[in-house]
Amino acid sequence: MEEADGDPGSQLTPSQSSLLKRVRSAGPSTPADLARAELVRPQSVLATLKPLVEASLVERYPHPTDGRQILIVLSERGRNLLAERDTTRSDVLALMIAERLNPAEQRTVAEAATLLRRLGDH
Repeated sequence: MEEADGDPGSQLTPSQSSLLKRVRSAGPSTPADLARAELVRPQSVLATLKPLVEASLVERYPHPTDGRQILIVLSERGRNLLAERDTTRSDVLALMIAERLNPAEQRTVAEAATLLRRLGDH
């Protein structure tokens, strides 16, 4: 991964990217919680977290009730990075749909997206 003043997002490994997204979706979590959610050993999570902490993408805080544990929280920089990546992916997908699909196929994709949103609402 690049240093904190570079673009950390371009250098994330798949494991780091997955863990960063997990912290975003789960909220403040212990490394053990993250390991269970990612189906990996806690030692693997700690190794994956280290460069994320160093790049200021996540922050470590003391657990409020258990002094032996820490909580991992997505930093503002981490939130911004994930939001930027989400926007970039959406832009690329929209461009691909516009360039590679005919109007009838584009309508089909739009209808499918509506149905998928409905499923997600339940």
